Amino acid sequence: MDKPDVHQGVRTVTGGFTLLEMMVATVIFVILMLIIFQITQTTSRVWRKSSSQITSMQGARAAFESMTRRLSQATLNVYYGYDDPNNPSQYLRRSELQFICGKTLISNQITHAVFFQAPLGHTDDTNRYGYMENALNACGYYVVYGDDPNVPQFYKDAVNPPPKYRFRLMEYLQPTQNLGIYTPDNSISGNTLPGHGGGWIQPNSDNTRVLAENVVALIILPMRSTRDLGDVLNSDFEYDSRDGAWENGKPAQRYEHSSQLPPIVQVTMVVIDEESAQKVCRDATKPNFGLDNLFQQVGNEQEQLLADLDTLKNTLGGKSGGNSIPLNYYVFQTNVAIRGAKWSSDLSSSSSQ
Repeated sequence: MDKPDVHQGVRTVTGGFTLLEMMVATVIFVILMLIIFQITQTTSRVWRKSSSQITSMQGARAAFESMTRRLSQATLNVYYGYDDPNNPSQYLRRSELQFICGKTLISNQITHAVFFQAPLGHTDDTNRYGYMENALNACGYYVVYGDDPNVPQFYKDAVNPPPKYRFRLMEYLQPTQNLGIYTPDNSISGNTLPGHGGGWIQPNSDNTRVLAENVVALIILPMRSTRDLGDVLNSDFEYDSRDGAWENGKPAQRYEHSSQLPPIVQVTMVVIDEESAQKVCRDATKPNFGLDNLFQQVGNEQEQLLADLDTLKNTLGGKSGGNSIPLNYYVFQTNVAIRGAKWSSDLSSSSSQ
């Protein structure tokens, strides 16, 4: 009788991948890696774009809020005086201060500019004037295109950095001790009124600064209050509280807005982000957004303003006009109530108060 082999051996069978299976697995792995890489690249690009937009718009929003806040503080310090000191017949509103906005106030300005006085108490001589918190300052805002004006000259001489051409919202803030509105050349007590802007609007490197970059348009529209139907005060975006003709030391002609602040100023600001600015702001030539022909007139119920704004949006979006590159943009708009305005729409009655 045969005995079983108690020392039976165990044979182990091992499996493996064929060359074809390895090639298929490698191809699938490479495809998955490419998909993951594309997703990562897209996410990173969207993140950078969103971060750039957020950063740009945060700076623009802060500048917009600062500008509108100071605009709401505009004042004229209006008083009433005789029309003719030697032969008085009526009282007239008078003011040595000025509120002015328009399209040609500063050389090379883009779209509109606005200048006024406000009790901001800004001074460079805090030892003598630092306690005058409500002292008057001349203030203004406008848009220009060019190289960065804030780069120090010594840095340019030492490093010679490449120019950084951009649209910029500029803030003009004249210190209290340099306020020139009361100088004889700017006073309305003479026989003639100064032209638009007078002599007190003198922006230079000492009293201007960049408030925000990549602001391509600033639109200033003076309006009556909603109680006065809310219509615009001037159809051509021009407003000057000193408008009027003077002869022999007395007014020969008065306008409804003479020595009056507009009750409401509609402020519109159009901004592009930094990524968009890098695409179009390459040299000293201003990008062609068609701004020279926009915001010149405003129609009934602001129809022309809205039409011009749509035209600008289409141009920035690369859909029409002189720009073929789609840009990222944002429009800020608000109605600013001028706290110091005491509007009277009846010229004859207001003159005889």
